[in-house]
Amino acid sequence: MLKISPLPLEKRYENYLKTWQSEIDQLVTFADKVKQAKKQYASKRRTKTFQHVCEILDKICSGNRRCNYCEDSVADEVEHIKPKSLYPEFVFVWDNYLYACGQCNTKKNNQYAIFVNNQKFQIISTNQAPPSGVDIFLNPRLDNPLDFIELDLGDDIEDGTFLYQPKYLLEENSLEFIRAEYTITVLNINKEYLLAGRKEAALNFRARLFDYKANKAILTSEKLDNFVRDFKKMRYPSVWYEIKRQRQRLPSINPFFIEFPEIIDW
Repeated sequence: MLKISPLPLEKRYENYLKTWQSEIDQLVTFADKVKQAKKQYASKRRTKTFQHVCEILDKICSGNRRCNYCEDSVADEVEHIKPKSLYPEFVFVWDNYLYACGQCNTKKNNQYAIFVNNQKFQIISTNQAPPSGVDIFLNPRLDNPLDFIELDLGDDIEDGTFLYQPKYLLEENSLEFIRAEYTITVLNINKEYLLAGRKEAALNFRARLFDYKANKAILTSEKLDNFVRDFKKMRYPSVWYEIKRQRQRLPSINPFFIEFPEIIDW
């Protein structure tokens, strides 16, 4: 899971979202806001505005239209990072959207927790607005998840478990550690098939580096650009970011970075 690079909506569609949100915000009771947020979102999903929303979410997707959470499955659902049944004031907020697969979207659903007075508070659907607090779930629109979690690549990629876990240096009871652990659990991003997929991706990234080493000298400028473009669209992009971050202790990987320093920018 990576931090999302933002792109703006066209102004007219952004204004439509703001108008719809203001209609929700003007309601008096929290229960009415939740009811109308669900109703209005259902009625607006097939508008040209949301067609445009989906087009832009596609462009900022992980990899080649992969889910921004698991990076494995095709992203085909607009996910509200802050759930609309808990935070109706974010139902039509552009910065609250990302593209996710149905499995991740369903798994997360309305699970959301905050810190209130240094205590974890799991929010549940009620007729009252949640208290103010610090979000625990990592928000890829605001947070860089790799500041909180890390991938176990082992002593070299053949030996890694490819489990995501809180970063090694985080203190176990710190807010950062709890945020990492909570997000990993809520999304269930350590499923067996994801571990296998990440390992396959790591081996594929390394194989492509061997291709680069073998063919760089004979590639035309256009073919080189295409190679880099295709490399950046490979699945599980966070695996590549972790390879870059941990490269100095990966003996089968680090020589490529020494010989071809330009790949650090891929």
